[in-house]
Amino acid sequence: ATAGAVGLVVVGLAVASSRGGDAAPAAGAAPAPAPPLADDPCAGLPAAVDDVWSPSTRDGVIAAHPRGAGAAALLADAIDGLAAEWTAARRRLCTELPATPAWSEALGAAGAACLASRREELGRLVALRDRDPAGLTRIVGSLSWPSSCAEPSELPASQTDPAVARVEAALVELDRLAAAGDEATRLTQARALVEGLAPDAPPLARGLAEHALGSALLAHKGMVEAYDHLRAGFFGFRAAGSPQAFDAASGLCDALAAAGQLDLAAEWLAHAQVEASRLALRPHNRAMLALLGARIRGARGDHAGAIADVDAALAALARDDDPLRAVTTLHLTSSRSIFLADAGRFEESLAAAREVLAGREQLYGPAHPDLIGDLFNVGLGELDLGRPEAALPHLRRARLLADAHLPRDAVMRGYALWNEALALGRTDRPAARPLFDEALAIVVAGLGEDSADAVQLRADRAKWSARPR
Repeated sequence: ATAGAVGLVVVGLAVASSRGGDAAPAAGAAPAPAPPLADDPCAGLPAAVDDVWSPSTRDGVIAAHPRGAGAAALLADAIDGLAAEWTAARRRLCTELPATPAWSEALGAAGAACLASRREELGRLVALRDRDPAGLTRIVGSLSWPSSCAEPSELPASQTDPAVARVEAALVELDRLAAAGDEATRLTQARALVEGLAPDAPPLARGLAEHALGSALLAHKGMVEAYDHLRAGFFGFRAAGSPQAFDAASGLCDALAAAGQLDLAAEWLAHAQVEASRLALRPHNRAMLALLGARIRGARGDHAGAIADVDAALAALARDDDPLRAVTTLHLTSSRSIFLADAGRFEESLAAAREVLAGREQLYGPAHPDLIGDLFNVGLGELDLGRPEAALPHLRRARLLADAHLPRDAVMRGYALWNEALALGRTDRPAARPLFDEALAIVVAGLGEDSADAVQLRADRAKWSARPR
């Protein structure tokens, strides 16, 4: 009953730059690199980030998204938190740590370079303010927050490698192409980025480039072609000691679980848990890590355990002050709806799905592609209760959103065709057949001939598009 209902895949992560900067930028532009740091490592750092993020900039972000004002306000709140934490981290690095035994000149230089890169990263995020706020909120959720720059155990080994800087400059263009929906060019340039790496490229540069290519392949082709590159990205991050290893491992676990590759997903959950043990995770990161485990439990048939895991994560999230709490709560509740349906608790599942759909419509407006999964859950919930006429409008709306926003061969679009066909097959089997056929072609190309979804889709096509005897 939950065919095609998949969760958020954490890909296309924003990354920390190796370059510093403190010159005031033009409005909406990323700040220019700072000159080399003086003997005082904090000499090149401003006291705050007011030139990058100010009340007027905040108002501009919200004004740019009148149809998604709720999401834009959440985004602005999250950036408020980033900016305040940057100031607090600078104070700790520059005035508190020098009086402790942990202090050294090398630590000060690394911390100052880290803060400069976080400031540049914030500038790049603000420069994208006209983009979809839902996508930007996901980027905020994956950022390395500034507090790590004042924690000796969390500082990256190097902030200055020019090869890393060159890859990061290319990632800015890849992000622009993704925002414009030009997946073909994004994929071509991501391939060229990996192929252009020198054999002795530093691990972080290789990790960033491989992860970018894997992310582009996952969006455009599916897991079959993306896996090796996403895996290489993780090991590049880990070899570099980068906190992005956690994001890469958790994102790969999520994608594999969605593709039904549960044993491999469990392996990557273990990688993510190891990386998490090295970091001070934000509440929303802890909640999403718990959700990954719940998804694997649910997919293995332990529906009660999966529901209990999500309920515990929701309770923990409610106790924390996290700027992404509202977005994360909707995401957890969406997964809870799926687990309830799998457990046969269909009325509860449908009520949770409707709650999430209403919440995301309020945040993003009625025509946003992030609603596709929520429309799946509501429509499939109606099917679970034997109401295909009530299901069809939701599933058709999801398919139309997929047609409008996704590449023709995107696996998610294949799921949208599949789910609409499931509803249509109950009332008009001949009309359902071409939808099943197109969905199957997309799913096979993206996930493989023998993938669990391809096998299930064939069975559904045989059942719901053949003439009844």
